[in-house]
Amino acid sequence: MDGDEEFRARARAGVYAGSSPLVSLGAVVGVVALLHYGRDFFIPLALALLLSFALAPIVDFLRRWRVPRVPAVLATVLVAFAIVLAFSGVVTGQLVDLAERVPVYQRNIQAKIASARDALPSGGLFDRTSKAIKDIQQDLAEVTDGASGAPAEPAAEKPLLVETREETTPIETILGLAGPLLAPLATGGVVVILVIFMLLEKEGLRDRLIRLLGTGDLHRTTQTINEAARRVSRFLLMQLIVNASYGATIGIGLWFIGVPNPLLWGLLATVLRFIPYVGPILAATFPLALSVAVTPGWTLLLWTASLFIVVELISNNAIEPWLYGASTGVSAIAILLAAIFWTWVWGAVGLLLSTPLTVCLVVLGRYLPQMRLFNVLFGSDPALSAGERFYQRLLAEAVDDAIDIAEECLAEKSMGELYDEVILPALRLGDADVRRGVLDPDEARAIANRVLTVVEAVRDAHLDDGVATPPDPERGPPPAVLCLAGRTEFDRVTAVMLATLLSMSGQTGRVLAPREPMAAEPVLAACLCLLQPATPAQARTVWLRLSRRLPPMPVVFGLWSARADTQPEADMVVVHSLRQAQERLGALAAPHPAGGVT
Repeated sequence: MDGDEEFRARARAGVYAGSSPLVSLGAVVGVVALLHYGRDFFIPLALALLLSFALAPIVDFLRRWRVPRVPAVLATVLVAFAIVLAFSGVVTGQLVDLAERVPVYQRNIQAKIASARDALPSGGLFDRTSKAIKDIQQDLAEVTDGASGAPAEPAAEKPLLVETREETTPIETILGLAGPLLAPLATGGVVVILVIFMLLEKEGLRDRLIRLLGTGDLHRTTQTINEAARRVSRFLLMQLIVNASYGATIGIGLWFIGVPNPLLWGLLATVLRFIPYVGPILAATFPLALSVAVTPGWTLLLWTASLFIVVELISNNAIEPWLYGASTGVSAIAILLAAIFWTWVWGAVGLLLSTPLTVCLVVLGRYLPQMRLFNVLFGSDPALSAGERFYQRLLAEAVDDAIDIAEECLAEKSMGELYDEVILPALRLGDADVRRGVLDPDEARAIANRVLTVVEAVRDAHLDDGVATPPDPERGPPPAVLCLAGRTEFDRVTAVMLATLLSMSGQTGRVLAPREPMAAEPVLAACLCLLQPATPAQARTVWLRLSRRLPPMPVVFGLWSARADTQPEADMVVVHSLRQAQERLGALAAPHPAGGVT
């Protein structure tokens, strides 16, 4: 194997030279520093990428109607930015109209302050506070003069300051006024150009990205790009719908209430709500302040505050969960941390872009092993499966928490699904730890007893709820099914769970330990419970050893850790889940009358 082939093999295995924690930390610090100090380059690029995701579905729609690519892209971009310019013009006109009314509102604000001061007892809190501050200042001045031992001398007259100003030319004045606007305009122009070229060269950029990420797995890479584009586009569309409905409701509500310029506040509420956490607060601040200035009373302020609170609660708790759904796949804490990080790196623009950027990272981590960290840290999917969480709580000796996990599962699933999808995977993890030498026999026995405590707790709760099937009094008690524990404590737990399932379905399950004598009762069949990975031949050997003290009977082999495609030996009945064992044993019981097979 030459050097290139060895490097590609190590890359496919995920092993890179120098991948130590120190090197990884240095790479993270370097990327963060590059994003922070190169924000003049990265911010237009991120904005253009975000707008390309938002406009790409419109371009694709026009392309499906046989519109050529160049006219479709140009028309989409021109319409989008025309809407932005029209929006900016309406907001500017509303702001000018509001500025003309400010002198009228000034008198109302002064009246509000005076009424608030007069409403306070004992001459008003403001007057008393001002008087106390003046008295303290006077006392401090007297103490300072006394400590100096000399009477205070009148302050000398200060010399007059003479300031010379240079006359500025009209061109310098224009540049001074237009200078602060040049940078945003230049950034906007760059964004427009980038958006056009990204939409025109979408397929070429996608191919280059696939080549950059690696062409070893074209299926996974293509799926990653499509998933990221779909999630981000859907999120932006849903966010636009939510924020537009929010702003329209606020504008109409303020118009009914009587707050001036409701169109302005509705438009600003729509835009500001794109900024997570801070946006709704800023959207409510300006109308609340204006409601104080419009009328002498306080009723308008209360109505305005109530409007924002009600609309925000409805939007957060009803509309957003319904429309967003699983559009982002990002957890709530991840959105908060992303908002803090991107605000620190890029300022207000970073706060606006925080959620879409985090969505892209989570989707990349979902499909690319090299970026799995982002999906684990920021994804909305649970970091641990239900079985892993259950086993972790058992290791922490938190039996109550394990019971809570089981009850949460039972709220959506059956008892058999709880056993097969949560408790059995947890027991497999424990058995693997025993075989690795991580758990000693005493610890394994303690964990098995904790699992039995959980099983008994949820079983008793469901028996109290009437879930169990009562036996038929006309047919008498059904013959028992022997649930044979194989070799370990965990095998005994699986036998108890199987007996519980059989009892809940109207059968009689009897748990029989390896050295426990068998009671004299009718027996239908036996099920040998083995958790450790065992081949059918090994399972038959265990059965032959246990069956020496048992009468002849049908047997079902429960190999809970064996592969589902394991081929059993001849005349062997093998099941891989407790629900399969319950169904197979129920089928054996169906043809037999009461009295069973002995």
